Amino acid sequence: MHIQSVTLAPTDILARKVVTRSKSFCTGKWPSWKTGRMTQWESLNERNAFVLLDCDTRVRTYKEQPAVIQYEVAGRSFRHFPDVWVQYESHQEFLEIKPAKQAQDPEVQVRTALMEVELPRFGYRYRLLLAEDLALQPRLKTCSYLARYGRQPIDAQEREWARRMFAQYGHLRWGDIRAGALGAKGMSLACRLALEGNVTVALEEELGSSSLLHWSTGTKGDQ
Repeated sequence: MHIQSVTLAPTDILARKVVTRSKSFCTGKWPSWKTGRMTQWESLNERNAFVLLDCDTRVRTYKEQPAVIQYEVAGRSFRHFPDVWVQYESHQEFLEIKPAKQAQDPEVQVRTALMEVELPRFGYRYRLLLAEDLALQPRLKTCSYLARYGRQPIDAQEREWARRMFAQYGHLRWGDIRAGALGAKGMSLACRLALEGNVTVALEEELGSSSLLHWSTGTKGDQ
């Protein structure tokens, strides 16, 4: 068993077409602030992954249907199209998304084990994500909210003003932000700062009036 080749798709092209009129299952596009474009998904599981990647401050960017991996098992050649490529600060990784039942399929397990061992030779890590984990609440709901309202970029002046407000009060409650503590556009400002990593939010908790937001020390804009 070994990987024969890893062929990346060009930047503006997918290795395998996702959204077409002939698809009999659910497909769509996610407006990702992190990729700066509409990312195409062919299952709600993939859409959930895109939402979480947009809220993961360790992730620089990502791409769907990024590559074709040619590999051999028991003398037979196969092609694998990983669902997502992710660029972190320190490494690159291919992600495959499967429901738990499909992840137990012997062929999937053999392929996953092979990818985990062999792909580092090509400069990539490999990880199988369970659809059920991606759908965990309230994390998905909180991330969806942040990604929805934080899409618009902010300038340096807005970021510095927000930093001073957090420095003055130590922290801000989400209810106060909704009431205007950061101005008329405070909600979108806070969400964008959270997406960029300037503000910390408890993603594993539902975002409510009593939720505390803190300025992240050591991030861009912190002085």
